[in-house]
Amino acid sequence: MTSGSPGRRAVLIAILAGVGAYPTSACDRGGLNAETPVRIAWTVPLADSDASWIGFPAAVGGLFIAETGDALRAFDAASGRTVWRTQLRTGVPLGTENVAVAAGRVFAAGGDSVYALDAASGRRLWAFLPDAQAALAVSAADSHAVYLGTRSHRVYALTAATGAELWSVDLGAAWPYLGIVNGLAVSGDTVYANVMQYLNAAGGLRTGHVVALHRTTGAELWRYVGPGAHNDATQAPRVAGRFLLIANVYAQGSDSGSFFALDRFTGDVVWRVTTGGIGPGEAPRERDGIVYVGAGDTRVYAVDLVSGVQRWSRMTGGSVDAVELCGRALLVNNLELRVLDPATGRQSQAILDGADFPTSAFATSGARAFVVGNHAAYGLECLQ
Repeated sequence: MTSGSPGRRAVLIAILAGVGAYPTSACDRGGLNAETPVRIAWTVPLADSDASWIGFPAAVGGLFIAETGDALRAFDAASGRTVWRTQLRTGVPLGTENVAVAAGRVFAAGGDSVYALDAASGRRLWAFLPDAQAALAVSAADSHAVYLGTRSHRVYALTAATGAELWSVDLGAAWPYLGIVNGLAVSGDTVYANVMQYLNAAGGLRTGHVVALHRTTGAELWRYVGPGAHNDATQAPRVAGRFLLIANVYAQGSDSGSFFALDRFTGDVVWRVTTGGIGPGEAPRERDGIVYVGAGDTRVYAVDLVSGVQRWSRMTGGSVDAVELCGRALLVNNLELRVLDPATGRQSQAILDGADFPTSAFATSGARAFVVGNHAAYGLECLQ
């Protein structure tokens, strides 16, 4: 399944602590260059119960933070050393879609509750129980609040310091069938929500909503509703200047998925790019006016941010779950770890090369990146 599928949660059943990191061998640590712009800087072996997380890790204060089984774990970005590990459930995987960070705090929506931790120490600060599960939605945070979405098509804003509810809003109060908040983003005074509405009981017909909410009140500012009955608004949107970038993974009963840009102040569609099959599992990423995204049709796309005009596309040989920019490299998770040139799409490296495959999205901090695999967690160093 793609990284945008709500039912893709891995089953993790136990925890193994204290596994050390080890650096790559001397021959693997050769000088980075245009042909080899990425190297594995360190590897932390993981027990089966800790590995294979499929969520979005975070980077904060020199740490990479990820779910490992029933805990959140912070890895030193330079060495891979475990700085802290905080168990949040007992013998049951946390099941969070992402780790959100803001103002020295870490937030994760697990299978039952939403948790806040101190980013430096891992100390648990508070927990909140929403009306329905929030683990399937990508949460967002700023210094003011943490924002989470539920399977009851509701968005909550909780104060970052204490977890007290600031507001909540039902984005599908009149819907007769299931509705799920897929993900949230916050920018300035606005929270943006991607919501999936079932149009029949089985969900074979569905449509995506993108809703802009006032950050301090939850008041709805505008709403975009996808065309027809075979579309979605996958995972969380991403803000890029005046644009809001959206992925549409859903292609059942239609010819293709897509990715598109909305004007984030009006909700109007600015451009849309269709893919040759299942669409992206996460929203595009932008740098220097170029948008990068990978899709289930095995391609990675680079398009102009303002116009949506394609710069290049490249087949990778596998369905792409995640991409990330790191220095001069474009990292690709297509159940392998590929490295592309952002300017041309040319592949320069294949990392791991069958020894393991990445399962999570990427997190980056400067010239370093992080990903969880089927057997280990990896720290990467990228050419600047």
